[in-house]
Amino acid sequence: MSDLESDRLEGAPHPRETALLVGHDAAERAILDAIASGRLHHAWLLGGPEGVGKATFAYRLARRLFAGVRQGDRLASLDLPADDPTARKVLAGSHPDLVVLRRILKKDGKALTSNIPVDLVRRALDVFTSTSAAGGWRICIIDSAEDLDRSAANALLKV
Repeated sequence: MSDLESDRLEGAPHPRETALLVGHDAAERAILDAIASGRLHHAWLLGGPEGVGKATFAYRLARRLFAGVRQGDRLASLDLPADDPTARKVLAGSHPDLVVLRRILKKDGKALTSNIPVDLVRRALDVFTSTSAAGGWRICIIDSAEDLDRSAANALLKV
């Protein structure tokens, strides 16, 4: 992965590299309750100031869902060992059912684009038009939704 990533805070590990998350107990409990009740929504919007762990929470949830969670399962937490094969795939950015939408490097490779373009959204959402590669969940993390240009946001809303 590039050292210049729009979803990495300077001086901090990337959210996909972070297993420990502090201060999101209520959000985690809400997700765990939704899974246990069999009513996990198709989309979750995480809000808050920059750097509080929204992306870390999203990667944490993705790792746990990919590791084998079914609606109705009762889980104590979203923890998953770092050596779990699913966790390693997410860490490497190679899980076939995970799409991450974020600002990307410009063609010159020196700076990031100012927004997430519609063509990137359309290509990324192809994961939802076919069967899951791993036979389970398909997940898209958007970091951050404010970076979607108008056409990209509209394309996303059509899914």
